[in-house]
Amino acid sequence: MAKTIYDKIIDKGKEDAKVILADGLKKLEQLKLEKIEEAKNKQQKQLKKQEEVNKSKLQAATINVRRETKKEEIKLKQALLKETVKEAVNKLDSLKQNELFDFVLKLVKEDNLTGKEIIYVNKKDYPKYLATFSSKKEGDLVELDKLNHALGKGFELKISKKHMDLDGGFYLESEKYDINHSYSALVENLLAKLEADLNKILFSEVK
Repeated sequence: MAKTIYDKIIDKGKEDAKVILADGLKKLEQLKLEKIEEAKNKQQKQLKKQEEVNKSKLQAATINVRRETKKEEIKLKQALLKETVKEAVNKLDSLKQNELFDFVLKLVKEDNLTGKEIIYVNKKDYPKYLATFSSKKEGDLVELDKLNHALGKGFELKISKKHMDLDGGFYLESEKYDINHSYSALVENLLAKLEADLNKILFSEVK
């Protein structure tokens, strides 16, 4: 029986449908492969990113451990340094007269004095300072002629009989400002000079 035009249209539709279906399946398979590849790439990127984060965290943890170790090392050095400085300063108590003279002379030369200052010491050290720096007898204000002579023209330093509560060393009183050369002040000054270097070590980049 001959096919009608209707049958031919139906057959043609079926053939077209098969082609369309096959093409659709092909595109679907390609899309699936693309999605799988995209998912793989995304996963690889996430893994790489996580590796970088982990690496960064590890580096940060390592640096932190090194810094903490350095901090403890600095604390120990500071403690030892403080004890060493204290011991050195305390030895000033046992200085001989000529050693004491040179020590005080060096300090006051660095003080940029006017020459009219008054020196104060504690009760225990007064006789020693008077005998070391002056040829005069004890009095309320005694000229330190030996020290003044060593300092040069224009110096008229005096020592007061009024005692100050010092742990050792001396205190300079001036019209403009006062200077504390007590033992405790010497310790603080020496440690302060080293503090900047210690901070540099502590806060420098740890590699």
